[in-house]
Amino acid sequence: MSQESQVEKMTTSLLHKASQALESAWSEFQAERLDFAANRAYYACFYAASAVMLHRGRQFVKHSGLRGAIH
Repeated sequence: MSQESQVEKMTTSLLHKASQALESAWSEFQAERLDFAANRAYYACFYAASAVMLHRGRQFVKHSGLRGAIH
């Protein structure tokens, strides 16, 4: 498998995880479990931002690395 197809596969996977986390955040919000909703919303953003950065050729192991690259 080429590196380009690996990146595409990983990006697609991250976007899928972001979508699932966002759905979970909405469900938790509707159930008034706001701490859990915030956690899931954070991870939705983290996965989506990770996908964008990976598509641009950058990959991060730690949340702090991703945050630093965005700010």
